[in-house]
Amino acid sequence: RLSSGARLMDADLVIRAKSGDREAFGQLAALSIGRLDAAARLIIRDRERARDVVQETLVRAWRSLPSLRDPERFDGWVRQLLVRACVDELRRMRRHVVEIELTDLEMPVGTAKSRLHRARATLRAALDADERADRPTLEGRLA
Repeated sequence: RLSSGARLMDADLVIRAKSGDREAFGQLAALSIGRLDAAARLIIRDRERARDVVQETLVRAWRSLPSLRDPERFDGWVRQLLVRACVDELRRMRRHVVEIELTDLEMPVGTAKSRLHRARATLRAALDADERADRPTLEGRLA
């Protein structure tokens, strides 16, 4: 638990960061990064991906900071952003799973070729879906 003095200091940093003070936001990030990283590793279960999620969370926090109403609720707010970023990452990870059964090495060449063709088509569709999801939409630019 943070003492009331530490909360006031954090609230002051949040207020300064909301007004565009990058140094204040950097201090907030430094105070939060350990907790965010630990939580992300528990959810994602991959150290490197968890670091990416924490970085994405901090970018989202910087961009969304003006929408934070109560500066004293920064910790909970940024944790919610982390959870959302983790869910997004888990969805991306799940989309990239493509299973190809290779148990029957005695199968006819035509069967192997048709399975390979279907696997490539599945992979191509997954990559196209990711590309479409990463493109900004007109709604995204207006929001």
